[in-house]
Amino acid sequence: MAKKPANAGKSWTAAHDAQLRREAAQNTPTRALGLQLGRTESAVRSRAGELRVSLKPTKSPYGPRQEALGQRQGLPINASIIGQGSS
Repeated sequence: MAKKPANAGKSWTAAHDAQLRREAAQNTPTRALGLQLGRTESAVRSRAGELRVSLKPTKSPYGPRQEALGQRQGLPINASIIGQGSS
């Protein structure tokens, strides 16, 4: 049988709510938040919903998004030739 988290069934404290808000703003994964708070991932999601705290990532862990292949390769993009096929 799986071991229950340390705070399972206990009320959320103001300090835990503040930590949840802070860590969510820093894109901490929900599972990691649960481990830090002594709660299940489901409990963290539930409490975040009650507090209206988004757990969706606000930035990519892979770096800035590249809008076009040309920018990734350091090439200028000429909008006049994009989308033009042979006529």
